[in-house]
Amino acid sequence: CLLSRGLGDVYKRQALDAKTGEEKWKVKNQYIDYPGVSDGIVYFASYSSELYDDEEWRSCLFALDAKTGAKKWWLELGESVSSSPAELDGIVYFGCKDEHLYAVDSKTGEQKWKFKAGDWGDNVFVSDGVVYLNSFDGNLYAIDSKTGEEKWKVKAGDWISSDASDENFFSVSDGVIYFFNYEINYVYALDIKTTNCLLYTSDAADEEDS
Repeated sequence: CLLSRGLGDVYKRQALDAKTGEEKWKVKNQYIDYPGVSDGIVYFASYSSELYDDEEWRSCLFALDAKTGAKKWWLELGESVSSSPAELDGIVYFGCKDEHLYAVDSKTGEQKWKFKAGDWGDNVFVSDGVVYLNSFDGNLYAIDSKTGEEKWKVKAGDWISSDASDENFFSVSDGVIYFFNYEINYVYALDIKTTNCLLYTSDAADEEDS
């Protein structure tokens, strides 16, 4: 169980025993965001941290051992992380405010590739070898998870906004990807092979029809 507690500008990431509630470990950072846990590794975005050997401010993605809290690796970035990480088959995918989608090795933090989108996005989803990224340029991107090459992009509004904490922003089923644009309150359904829009609906449209 992971908890974040803040006092002023100092935050603590804690791991608690799910049965007893006892603290297993904690780390203190100046800023903590976008946590995720997969295959025994805790990922989170942070700025200056006690894990550094100096006091310089940096924007990084951290990977910690979920059992001990020990640092496994950290990846320094030019801008802040903009999405929670998504991990699949040993690769971690995440968005960054430098307008790139990154793919890094989950064990070493080694960068595999990065993809330049038209703007930054705040939600990443991986399914069947494809990484999906919403973007504030209004496009939904589909990127090959192994090569980082763009498969397609679809315009779905002036900018696609999500609740970055909502893990259900994307869903893929039977060859269709469903996603919700919080900015305009539309739900989309796209055929992932043809990118044809099969369905879109909104609260406003439902109210007009009623």
